[in-house]
Amino acid sequence: MFRAITPAWNNTNLQSLARVTCSGCILAHVRAATMGAAAAELNCHPFTAGPYAFMHNGDVAGFSAIRRSMLERLSDEAFASIRGNTDSEHVFALFQDQARETRRPSPRSRNSARLPTSWPTPPPSSA
Repeated sequence: MFRAITPAWNNTNLQSLARVTCSGCILAHVRAATMGAAAAELNCHPFTAGPYAFMHNGDVAGFSAIRRSMLERLSDEAFASIRGNTDSEHVFALFQDQARETRRPSPRSRNSARLPTSWPTPPPSSA
């Protein structure tokens, strides 16, 4: 993972890394900072937790007014995952809780199947 507060087009470290980076999946994101949030690496995308990486383009309207209520809804685990103060990272924390809840077996059926941690590769097309 590479994060920086400098503009991507003027970051020599990013230019050096990009020349030698090879992957089946690369997430790249450049965005403006959240209104009122400090420009710090903690506030830079992507935000990661377990198998998830999260980026968000845009802003949550009225974030400063709803931040406290968002924090109150979070599990201790999701709350502890927040390192910065951006709207995006708080939304990611909400997502983490929702993802955990989705994977949890239903209280009605303890034998409910959990979501797979990886998805099967589709068979090749016969066309």
